Amino acid sequence: MVLYGQYYEYMYDLTGEPPVPNFTDMPPNSFDIPYGGNGILSEFLHMASVDHPCCNSHLDGGDQCEDTPHSMQTQNNVQQTFYPGSQLLHESLRCAFTQCQLGRLHHYFEHLEPDWQRTAENNFAFPAVTKFCAVSQPDIVIPNGANVVWERDRSVRSNIVVEPGGKLTIRCNVGLPKDARITVHPNGELIVDGAKLHNNCDNARWEGIVVAGNSNLHQYKTYGVRNQGLLILSNGAVLSGANTAVRNYAPENPGYKSGGVIMADNTVFRNNLIGVDFAPYQNYHFLYGSLQGDLSNFANCSFWADVHFGTDYGSFHSMATLRGITGIGFQACTFVNDYPESALTFADEKQYGIRAVNSGFEVTGICQTTPLEPCTSYLPSEFRGFGIAISAGNHGGIKTFSVSNTHFEDNARGIAAYRVDNIYAVNNTFKVGTALPNQNNTPFMGIDLFRCTGYKIEQDTFVNAAILSAGIPSIGVFINHSGSEPNQVYKNVFEGLSYANLSNGINRGSSAIEGLQYQCNQNAMNEFDFVVPEETGGNTGVAEFQGAGNLAAGNTFSTVLPSSDLEMHFLNHAAPLTYFEPPAPTNYTFGSISILLGSPNACPSKLPSNKETGRLSELERQEQIQNFYAGADAGIRAEAAGMLIRNLLIDEDSIQLTAVKTLLTDKGSLYARFSVVDAWLQEGNPAGAQQELSDIPVSISLSGRAQIEYDYFSALKNIQITALQTGQTDVQMVSSNVIPLKNIAEAGRYYASVQAQILLNDLAGTNYQPDVILPSQGQQNLMTPRPGESAATLLMEQPYSLQVVPNPAIQEAVFHYRLPEGTEQAQIVVTGMDGKILDRISVGGPTGHLRWSTQHLKAGLYIYRLSVNADTLLTGRLVIIR
Repeated sequence: MVLYGQYYEYMYDLTGEPPVPNFTDMPPNSFDIPYGGNGILSEFLHMASVDHPCCNSHLDGGDQCEDTPHSMQTQNNVQQTFYPGSQLLHESLRCAFTQCQLGRLHHYFEHLEPDWQRTAENNFAFPAVTKFCAVSQPDIVIPNGANVVWERDRSVRSNIVVEPGGKLTIRCNVGLPKDARITVHPNGELIVDGAKLHNNCDNARWEGIVVAGNSNLHQYKTYGVRNQGLLILSNGAVLSGANTAVRNYAPENPGYKSGGVIMADNTVFRNNLIGVDFAPYQNYHFLYGSLQGDLSNFANCSFWADVHFGTDYGSFHSMATLRGITGIGFQACTFVNDYPESALTFADEKQYGIRAVNSGFEVTGICQTTPLEPCTSYLPSEFRGFGIAISAGNHGGIKTFSVSNTHFEDNARGIAAYRVDNIYAVNNTFKVGTALPNQNNTPFMGIDLFRCTGYKIEQDTFVNAAILSAGIPSIGVFINHSGSEPNQVYKNVFEGLSYANLSNGINRGSSAIEGLQYQCNQNAMNEFDFVVPEETGGNTGVAEFQGAGNLAAGNTFSTVLPSSDLEMHFLNHAAPLTYFEPPAPTNYTFGSISILLGSPNACPSKLPSNKETGRLSELERQEQIQNFYAGADAGIRAEAAGMLIRNLLIDEDSIQLTAVKTLLTDKGSLYARFSVVDAWLQEGNPAGAQQELSDIPVSISLSGRAQIEYDYFSALKNIQITALQTGQTDVQMVSSNVIPLKNIAEAGRYYASVQAQILLNDLAGTNYQPDVILPSQGQQNLMTPRPGESAATLLMEQPYSLQVVPNPAIQEAVFHYRLPEGTEQAQIVVTGMDGKILDRISVGGPTGHLRWSTQHLKAGLYIYRLSVNADTLLTGRLVIIR
């Protein structure tokens, strides 16, 4: 509030005239003193939005009340003003208000939204400031021991800091200026109870709420102290217009100050660049030290983007970003991007609902029936309007996620997971596709899994969206390169899709029952029900047996119409397979698929009693242990392993990585052993990871593709182990290893290649995406594997090849070669860029690998050639770095 003497001074300053008189330089005379109270009251009324009438108003529009007498001779209004020397010398002491003025006062006190205020932003002058768009005042600090409650709406001009031991409860609407943040320090508490926190000015985002923590300490409150900051959002709280609405770390030092606890119920996150952001943190039990899931959780929350997003939509990233976190839950949450499609060109621009890297989380609904009985009705979670609704990938860990009782609609892809094992996706509905095309015309997909194994996809429903971008096909489930281990897509419904199920890459094992099987799925009105197209490279395809003699596959097929394709039920242009009916397909690839009779399949549910998350009861756990260690069927053993590992990774009482490593080792496959290395990395134990990496070639006989897989994996893990040993962050690791990481990423569909792609996509701005191979028009040439060929021994289909791993190399390079039968006098010749021969390496046998030391060479570029019978067949480049 400004006294009326100063008030005149500000008015005259506005016009450039000196104040008359200058009350700040002259003491008041006795004549002025009786009017001081009136002046103070008048200034208070200004702060409460009531102006002077007529010609003395500060906004050049009177007091905007039609019922105020505007005559300078009026004697009935408190806001008529005293002018020295005027006829109203003794007539300004009035106490009456008009109805309109009273209404303005009521509006101000009810809504706390004054029409104008005199503030430091404009030197307390006019025109008045209506919004505070920049931080201009010192931080508002809630100190240790304080318990402050805000219950009246306000627009602040500063940051807000809740210090350790302080507590702030906000029950009113609070506007914040550009880049302002609310920081909750460890052992501080912020409760947002039904309040709206928003940006004061359009296109001037506030920074958001920082819930800081201690990365090395647990999240539990012990002896009255919590090591982490705590944020509780509830009762319709709204966070809008922020850069990052909420994060669990201090941005200045996320490696050491993550771990803040964020608990949200019935909260709206609207039009933020990022809704919630989690930096790497691992909680643990405060007494026993066992690993625990994060205490942060979101229930009944809404994440929205809409037409009011702002002009910076191009910077929108995701509703929730998870990095290196475990146990975050989303129950009955809604994720919606309703930003106008007319302002966009591609579905990719609609970004992500949840984007997770090296993170474990769950998305599910909330049961609406009695908890004493199996749930029959859920309030679902929902994802609508995204490029990818849920995106997840692992590059240095074995974390997994579950999605159940969730509805997906108007997304280019529903769930996309790369190098994540033991995924649990059950009881969901997918309306596949959107009106906008993908930038590269990638097909729309319900579930997209790349280099994943141990997954459970069961009792989901996939249907075509009502509106699809013209010419873009829709796919229900796309399994890309899940390897030789037994996997199933089981008991789902597919309706009206271009390709209900699509397989790419190696989804086939060395025995008839290993690889991917489709069982008990219901199909209706699809163009194709099951599709396995032709690809370069051998051993692509799905399991040789679809079903078995003692149990038929149990799939039903779309109705055949006169226009139906001759292979609509099962198109297989890869390795031949045997399909066990009933029911029997009628339109399938003749010559590549054999139909045999099997026992009818009743298609029972294979879900555990806790259908929401996939957790096992103790009885179910013991049953699966028996199946894994005593089961004779490879498929049953693989399914048991997946359920047991998933249960250990998501256990509410204790995440048991040691037991997981034992199970993976007992599985015995090369990729399971790779996962053991990643489990050590997840624990932050570089010595354990290095020892396991060294043990793999000792315990597993490596040759052909398996050897190449190991070499690429070893190159990537040595980079990650070194980073862990030297205390590098992932950002620093990528920055100092961009070239070798790109070489690994671009090598192919190897285990390590996919991990390197995830790492670079996350931190280096790349956009690696796997190709989607669809069948070409008409019957294709069928591919038949060579006798004895398996995924473990396959190289390439060409008669000769030469690959070098790693590239760039540091101390050693490994040449992998294959030669035509009967080849003699083969050599690998290495030269400098000047053509000088540096080494000749003799090659013996049709296939193999040779290790070649590079320690004697300087960093630089070198040429290698495969020479057979004096003819150069292949040439490549090798980069050596130091």
